[in-house]
Amino acid sequence: MLPKNLSRKLMESSCLYKGKIQHARRVPKEHIFSYNIYYFYINLDELVSAKDDSFLCKYIHKRFKRPMRYGEGDLKSAIVNLVRQRLDLEINGPIFLLTQIQNMSFVFNPISVYFCYDKEFQLKSIVSEVNNTPWNEQHCYCVPVGENETVMDFNLQKDFHVSPFMSMDFDYQWLISHPGDSLSIIMHNLKEKEIYFSATLKLKRLKLTLWNLMYCKFRIPLVNFKVVFGIYWQALRLWLKGVAFVSHPKKQG
Repeated sequence: MLPKNLSRKLMESSCLYKGKIQHARRVPKEHIFSYNIYYFYINLDELVSAKDDSFLCKYIHKRFKRPMRYGEGDLKSAIVNLVRQRLDLEINGPIFLLTQIQNMSFVFNPISVYFCYDKEFQLKSIVSEVNNTPWNEQHCYCVPVGENETVMDFNLQKDFHVSPFMSMDFDYQWLISHPGDSLSIIMHNLKEKEIYFSATLKLKRLKLTLWNLMYCKFRIPLVNFKVVFGIYWQALRLWLKGVAFVSHPKKQG
């Protein structure tokens, strides 16, 4: 479904998304914080041809850190194969990646999201690539997208350790809007239908121009370092509040 007020040509171009992320923990201790953030929304076809494209595409290509879990070769083909294996779906259109790229040779993405379309520009699948720290592990969740869904609602079982202050016995509910003028991603951690924790990402689309890129970098400097510092700073605050530490499942015993 093509978002209103955006042409297909514009929708098939890489862009920036800028906005705010909020984490809200309700149980066992309330803990809420938010900060400004921006992401690159990259058409993987443009990433492949970036060497012969504009300065901005070359900028992204040079600083993009390819996830090593997919091995060598074309990243788009790797995602197509992943969706085929997990969901038995064929992706024959563009694939977009919402992610951070390297800043001063460093990047850490708690989550990157692939939006996989067919040739009619219908969204068919979403792949969420989750990373943890300090273990430097990665896990992918693949979900199919139904037709004519304005806001996509996914329910999944948690099967990857992310936070040392959150156990594995949770379910996820993800609410994701179609990327357009705005983009919303909400993730709830549920236990017996009660929301224990929510992460909310609210973003507005910006055209990928040098001016907009410099604006984002000026308003939110060193964003990758800010993300990692924030993870450890908030972990310290949770510990000081007396929230129980949960060992990595593989390290227990």
